[in-house]
Amino acid sequence: MKFLLFVILFLFFTPAKLFPQANKIISIKITNNGAAEKEPFDLYIYADSTLKFKFLNSNTDTIFKISGKPGIVYHAVISRLGETVPIYNWKFDTLKVNFTKQLPLDPVALHLKTVVINGQRQTYKRGDTLVIPVEDIRTRPHSSATELIDKIPGFSAGTNGNITALGKKVQKIRLDGAEIFGGNPRATLENIKADMLKDVEIINMDGDSGGGIELNLRLKKDRKEGWYGEVYGQQGTSERNNAGVKLNKIKPGTNFSSFFNYNNQNQQVLSPNDYLKMISSGNEIRNTLGTQKLYYDFKLEDPFDNINRVLEKLSFLEKGEHKTLSAGLNFSKTYKKISWNSYLLGNYDKANIDDISNTTRSLGEFRAEDFKRYTNRNKAFDATQETSLKWTPNDKNTISAKLILERKYLKSAQSGQLNSSLYNQSDSLINKALIFTNQLPVNSNNLLLLTGNWEHRYQKPAQKTTASAGMLLNKTIADNNYQNQLTTNADLLNNADNQVHQSNSNYNYFGTVQHSTSLSRKLLFDIRTNAMLSRSLTDRVGVNILEDKKVQPSLSLSTKNFIVQNNRITLQSFLFYKSGPLSIVAGAGALSSHWKVAANDSLFNQINKTTFLPGFYANYVFNKSKVSFRYTKEQFTPALNNLLPAVDSSMIQQVSIGNSMLSPYLSNKYEINSDVFIQGLGSVNLQVNYALTNLPITDNFNIINGGSFPERSFTQFGKAKEITGTLSYFRFNTSKSINPYVFLFYLWRKQYQLNQQVVTPLEFSAISPQAGLKINFSKEHNLNLSIQAIINNAHGTTGSSTVRYNMELKDDNKLMEGLYYKVSTKWILINTDHTLSSINPIINFNIYKYFSKLKSWQVNIGASNLLNVNMIKLLNAGITERTTASYNYLSRYVNIGVTFYPERWKK
Repeated sequence: MKFLLFVILFLFFTPAKLFPQANKIISIKITNNGAAEKEPFDLYIYADSTLKFKFLNSNTDTIFKISGKPGIVYHAVISRLGETVPIYNWKFDTLKVNFTKQLPLDPVALHLKTVVINGQRQTYKRGDTLVIPVEDIRTRPHSSATELIDKIPGFSAGTNGNITALGKKVQKIRLDGAEIFGGNPRATLENIKADMLKDVEIINMDGDSGGGIELNLRLKKDRKEGWYGEVYGQQGTSERNNAGVKLNKIKPGTNFSSFFNYNNQNQQVLSPNDYLKMISSGNEIRNTLGTQKLYYDFKLEDPFDNINRVLEKLSFLEKGEHKTLSAGLNFSKTYKKISWNSYLLGNYDKANIDDISNTTRSLGEFRAEDFKRYTNRNKAFDATQETSLKWTPNDKNTISAKLILERKYLKSAQSGQLNSSLYNQSDSLINKALIFTNQLPVNSNNLLLLTGNWEHRYQKPAQKTTASAGMLLNKTIADNNYQNQLTTNADLLNNADNQVHQSNSNYNYFGTVQHSTSLSRKLLFDIRTNAMLSRSLTDRVGVNILEDKKVQPSLSLSTKNFIVQNNRITLQSFLFYKSGPLSIVAGAGALSSHWKVAANDSLFNQINKTTFLPGFYANYVFNKSKVSFRYTKEQFTPALNNLLPAVDSSMIQQVSIGNSMLSPYLSNKYEINSDVFIQGLGSVNLQVNYALTNLPITDNFNIINGGSFPERSFTQFGKAKEITGTLSYFRFNTSKSINPYVFLFYLWRKQYQLNQQVVTPLEFSAISPQAGLKINFSKEHNLNLSIQAIINNAHGTTGSSTVRYNMELKDDNKLMEGLYYKVSTKWILINTDHTLSSINPIINFNIYKYFSKLKSWQVNIGASNLLNVNMIKLLNAGITERTTASYNYLSRYVNIGVTFYPERWKK
């Protein structure tokens, strides 16, 4: 039934006919009528596509020849100080040949001195790319591109560094197709000025099969050579400070960018780094048609998954109190045959987070409820360095290399108490305990990635050979000292005081050879082979600290020489067919994998098998829109923590142990994507994914053990299913007073849970509608309103549905020449078990005053958190658990600051 839904949607969005369109030309003649000359007037041409202008001047007339496309309504408007006279509307397909339209100016009402051409370019599609002209968006003088992005409907720049566009996370941002700071979204935006940009391009609307999307920023012609900077400082009450410096130099073939920032105002100037999730063995040699990715792709597990949960950042508000030090340096240079790019990013964050939460967990016939009050003191450091070289000795060959080094470090101090209760199916209390806990986890990670790539092109079109090789080395060290005191009725039942040291080294070596050749004008053949040798070595040593402070080794907490070996060889071939608006890709391949899990002389699991990996993609383009279908089959490996045969007792209310018998599992994924763009109305994107997989699930193998709490492991059972769907509507037209956007996300998942050998099916659904408006009261006055609801419902697990509402309002305006204000409001409302709770709105207000002829000096004064909200709320719901949490937040403070903006551009 679900698969039939994909077929119906695919047929529904497939057009019946494609109509060719040709350009036509109209001439608009402005007549002066010999009136006295007084003030200049503006001629505005509004349209939903790019226009071509040609000017023919005479003593009394000005003629504009304009080339456009049929089926689009164009508007010619002459205005002065808000007054408007003649307006002429037309479509090119209704015009006569060599048609000239006269727009006479009334000599009494208006007098023509000069004509200023303002070509009002509107959002349009170019292939798979949605182009958003932004040069008409008014921002404060010298503001960064972050502020400009925040003014586009459906786009948001959070204080935590995350950038979202049309409901999806922005993974990378380029500048004229090139990366600065490795494409880090926030770092790129903060070091580009808003008035430098001409267009913002969304490269892949479907987010590369559900992942993050990419943006490309296009520079104006007069902003491609020069230098600019910023020196700023803010001093606030409650010792809240923000200070930094930026220096950038840009010219064709060269880019230099640098910045430094310190603040304790919860302002993140870097986007969170996800290198371990982004790195893949095939990322340098992707042969794609559109945005499809049909080949087998290896991705490294992120050993910092638990750390990321500790430092989880809200997409809406930054929880806790943070002191952040960030710095970056980027240099790129292109010579005749060599291009070089290198950057360094560093971030140090000290956070104080108070966490009060209530969690309900489903354990089959049992239910656990935990109420905790924790204090977290975290120190995190992250540094990334990347250097890449590209050499093109001749027209036929290109050689490139890349080196990435990354260092992560996290030290935490966690303490608090936990009330934990366990209930059976009839809601009878089985066990209840008060747990006092202290933990001191220290985690570090070092990563090295080295890749080399060679590409040889032939005289025959589309024929080329590519070879690449590389290695990925990753070492993680995790130490934890934890103490748990478990009491019931004030009687001490258990006292766990343990130390655990774990080191993991991951070695990956990979190589790929690929050859492409054209069989005909419409048919391309591609064959490639990929080899990956992967070996993971883990040592874990755990000890118990006795009452007399003596150390006793613990066999249950330890494992020695735990090896996970995963060697793979993939052979694949593809046929690419393209004829007019239709594109088809068919792929077939075989994956030969060797999987081995062992420790010392013990062999836990060993599998040698060959898997067939098919793939199919079809895409049909019509009138700047498209509809596509994709099928892929991929292999995934279990996480290391799920495999490790050692006990984790840091959560004494739910002790866990890994299962070394877990195996790699396959996932079948079906996707329908429809991207409809209608000139003048906007862009509509529909994406539906259906996945069938065999992922590891929780096995609560010992629910009751002498009156204690659940012990759990992991197993693989049955077929897990997941359906995700997104629907977005976006319109941005600078000539319109109101520009709306709508985003709808839907998730349905079914998996299984094992409890005392009893299998329980679990279902979970979530829907998140989001809508917003950008209201233009004038060119200088914009208001952005965004409302989002996150609705979760778990069937047969955690009970009733939960709803979280987010509302955000931003208003900025020019009060008078050189004087601006900005107001932002954020509000959260939570509904759990039909109980409504909320926090007061978090309101920030700022006034900016500019001085000097070029407005190079700015004085700003503002107040943050005007209503002094001291706690924020968060609601997370999953398939087996639901958590409602409250976190501390920055108290109210007032600040005053000064900023200097030096710049010089080549004329």
